[in-house]
Amino acid sequence: MTGKSDVMQSLLAALKRQGLDTVDGVFAYSGGEDLCKPNLGYRRRTRLTITDAAGAQHELYLKRYAPRSGN
Repeated sequence: MTGKSDVMQSLLAALKRQGLDTVDGVFAYSGGEDLCKPNLGYRRRTRLTITDAAGAQHELYLKRYAPRSGN
């Protein structure tokens, strides 16, 4: 039986393979499905599915933002 720690390590490794282990990597990520919603303004939501080394799929949501103009 795998423990919670094993699952977390496997997911972290999968995120690293996708380049999602740094802030720069998260903001540069271009995969997934952008989710549109009224009034998000400068914010962006992306749904993605990551498959770990054991073949388990994890659905994740990235919530990102762009610099506000005038700041």
